[in-house]
Amino acid sequence: HAGRSEDKADAYQDGRFYSRFDTRRDSLSWQNDLTLAEGHVLTLGYDWQKDEISSSEAFSVDSRLNKGWFAQYLGQYGRQDWQLSLRRDDNQQFGVHDTGSAAWGYALSDALRFTVSYGTAFKAPTFNELYYPDYGNPDLDAETSRSLE
Repeated sequence: HAGRSEDKADAYQDGRFYSRFDTRRDSLSWQNDLTLAEGHVLTLGYDWQKDEISSSEAFSVDSRLNKGWFAQYLGQYGRQDWQLSLRRDDNQQFGVHDTGSAAWGYALSDALRFTVSYGTAFKAPTFNELYYPDYGNPDLDAETSRSLE
């Protein structure tokens, strides 16, 4: 899958050009699902993303790459199922972050299921979140999280 998104903003004051703030994101994703056996699927993938900003104001970082590799295993046996996933993001601006998750479930009946899961996550702020005029915060850092359910 390949894509491009753009956000273009020109500001005018009293009918005159005041400022420009344009962002662009190009992305490319590949994913392959491999059936290992009945009830067992391995997913492998790669994400590539390039963010760019063009503005009438100069910023310390105006372009960055994020490369992400991921793998996931889904398994099922009888009334049990499980999911394990790992991901590595290499973000040019915010560094390397490893994340993942694990989940296990058991079908108590056809209508009732018990599940437990744990996961970690990483999210880099967008250029709009960092720099957008009168809104952005250039001091933002990447977000990380953990969840247990």
